[in-house]
Amino acid sequence: MSPTLSGLVALFLFSLGTLLVALSGDMPPFQFSALTFFSCALTLGMYFKMVGANFTEGLKAPLSQYIVMFIGVALYQTLLNIAFKIAPAFEMNMLNYLWPILLVLFSKYLNRQTLRLSEVLGMLLGFLGIIFIFMPQDNQLFEQITLGHGLMILGAVLWAFYSAYGAGKNYSVMLLIPITAVAGIICLIIHLIFEQTVLGLPFISWFAVFIFAITRFSYAMWDYGMRKGDQLLLGSLSYCLPFLSSIYFILFGIMPARIEVAIGGGLIMIGCLIVNIHRIKIKKNHASL
Repeated sequence: MSPTLSGLVALFLFSLGTLLVALSGDMPPFQFSALTFFSCALTLGMYFKMVGANFTEGLKAPLSQYIVMFIGVALYQTLLNIAFKIAPAFEMNMLNYLWPILLVLFSKYLNRQTLRLSEVLGMLLGFLGIIFIFMPQDNQLFEQITLGHGLMILGAVLWAFYSAYGAGKNYSVMLLIPITAVAGIICLIIHLIFEQTVLGLPFISWFAVFIFAITRFSYAMWDYGMRKGDQLLLGSLSYCLPFLSSIYFILFGIMPARIEVAIGGGLIMIGCLIVNIHRIKIKKNHASL
């Protein structure tokens, strides 16, 4: 699979992620996190074992790289899980999807590039689309700011910076195996100390936990796509995640179907097109030569 295609598959799986977290119901956040991190480590380990990867070479990396990946992946996912449990899901969804916009900003900063006017306009339209999508019917958004809001903003910042930072870096995604395993152990310890284990959940909640857990290999696919693939394309297409996510939320009755969702989706699509307009022109000029 090409790196860019790998990133696109990861984006699709990401679009399902917040719905699955919301559908997990009353499962405590650290219990949920422990299950998903252990599943991610197991799934990735089985995959790399199946393809005959060299674990000795693949896991060689400086401690700093492990720390960066732990913060970018494990801490982000834990913050998201906690935020969705203690604050309104649709508000957390909105704040979580600040990361595609932040990704473009961080990418430009780390690469010492200046933002084009088209990119600024595209990001603004994308953000406006997010507001349209997640604005409640009574127009009352963020009436009560909680710890969850702060955690979700921090998570979006960490994930966006990590995604931008990883571009062009030469390390193996196999590092996610020990990272997610350690994260699972930490979350399990915190769960056993501070939370009460919840097992009596409805089928839909356990099904959501299962699907979410087995699809966490998407972190590895996204990591590979951002490092080796078309970073700007993946970053701009990630604008579409709020629209896709909102469609899932509507289908499962978490959000009402409203015309504003369609308007927001249209604004996001236009913003994505504008962000990439200069790339389209370049390819068109090359094709005409």
